[in-house]
Amino acid sequence: MEKILLGRVLGFLEGAFDVSDEWNKLLPEYKFTGAEEFLTDAWRGNIVSLQIVYRFRPPPRCAIK
Repeated sequence: MEKILLGRVLGFLEGAFDVSDEWNKLLPEYKFTGAEEFLTDAWRGNIVSLQIVYRFRPPPRCAIK
């Protein structure tokens, strides 16, 4: 467990979780939901936000070809 935590911390320090603004440039008029807004809605019981996430989640990849 300590190795996983250490790996995450080192990843953050090295920029492994940095993201670009590519989607913002591709969809300039779309307002993305921030983490704070999403979690606030989820904790209030606004299930619509949660349903949207699960509806658009990509299907699992099949190892069998």
